[in-house]
Amino acid sequence: MSQHRAHRHERSSDQQHKSQNSGHDLGIMGVLLHIMGDAANNIGVIIAAAVIWKTSYAARFYADPAVSMGIAAMIILSSLPLMKRSGSILMQSTPGGVDPDDVKHDLETLPGVLAIHDLHIWLLNQEKAVASAHVMVNNETVKSIDDFMQLANTVNECFHAYGIHSATLQPEMVSIGPAQLKGLGIEQADFILLFPTQAWFGG
Repeated sequence: MSQHRAHRHERSSDQQHKSQNSGHDLGIMGVLLHIMGDAANNIGVIIAAAVIWKTSYAARFYADPAVSMGIAAMIILSSLPLMKRSGSILMQSTPGGVDPDDVKHDLETLPGVLAIHDLHIWLLNQEKAVASAHVMVNNETVKSIDDFMQLANTVNECFHAYGIHSATLQPEMVSIGPAQLKGLGIEQADFILLFPTQAWFGG
């Protein structure tokens, strides 16, 4: 669509797709690490027993704790990637390959959008990313809920291009033009918010 032609997601979609679809299922990785740990433990016990049984030097009894420590180190090191990926979900981190600044840039270039603030993007699970944002619009161009819903559809198209398929948008109506808004900080613009008019509710 022409509205998205100059957007940054048009030139970075391949990288985002690879980033969001790379790796393996965390549940399968956890099961695999558990099985590998049990297998390594069994093999280590056999090796330690063989060393104690077949050798006669005094230090042979250290074979069992040495093997145990080696297995423990292997399990810890192999589980670090799993802990890092699952921790990023628990901490509601931004999905890999998605730059919030790029998303904000694309949304603010849409016709009818004055500014975007309080933009949050986070991982809900391994496969789904969600977002929330405050969309500042001019009450002279967006006069009804139908107008905002049309704009919201375009905003969601941008989110979809970044692999974000669930977004919560909060409209904020202001009586100020883009040129004036550019000279103000978002914190200042927040003080000139207007309540939705009756036209929003069919009144």
